[in-house]
Amino acid sequence: MKDSDKKTIKIPFRQFTTVPKQLMWLLDNDLKGVLMALIDERMAPKRTDIFFVPRSDLEFKSGVKKTKLIAALDTLYENGLIAIHCDGQGKGEGQDSNTYRLNYELINSYSELSYQDLQNPMLKIKSKSANHKGVTLYMQADNPFPNFYKKPQIVDTIEEKQNIQEKQYPQEPISNTIPITEEKGEWIEDILFEFDNNSTTEPSSSEEEGMEWLLN
Repeated sequence: MKDSDKKTIKIPFRQFTTVPKQLMWLLDNDLKGVLMALIDERMAPKRTDIFFVPRSDLEFKSGVKKTKLIAALDTLYENGLIAIHCDGQGKGEGQDSNTYRLNYELINSYSELSYQDLQNPMLKIKSKSANHKGVTLYMQADNPFPNFYKKPQIVDTIEEKQNIQEKQYPQEPISNTIPITEEKGEWIEDILFEFDNNSTTEPSSSEEEGMEWLLN
């Protein structure tokens, strides 16, 4: 192909939304769609760090609707990735809106993880079930908006895990002494009694042989 036949394709930058790929690898599909839609809304002209989005727009851009959208938003909120304030602005189906804020500090921290770290299944974040019976955290009266929600501290130390394991699977105490049969025990008592009565007397050769037998 000649250089003159090559065509340069100009792609408008605004067609693309920059997303935190390391974090995206850890999210399930619903969470990916919702977070990407929120980032896209934040990057729109004249937006500030705190912005509102009609639910219908968020459903269209994320592909996640109604109860699944609420579950996904609550999951992102619970993990401190976004802050949400319920506004209820607008009228009609899908016209209610929430105010959002993205936690860039936490989102950016995932970029510091190595590729091997990101494969740890413990880091995966899965959206709550749309039918979960728990409370929707971001709709609670104690919502700290515009601050981010922090999960309650759960005391879960290594020592506590060990204590629980020891209670469930108790181990027999390990003795550092040599097992002594009844016959050996009587023989040792005789030797100790003789030593107590005559502590200055050196053990006889027969006693030494007997002690060697005990240790063998």
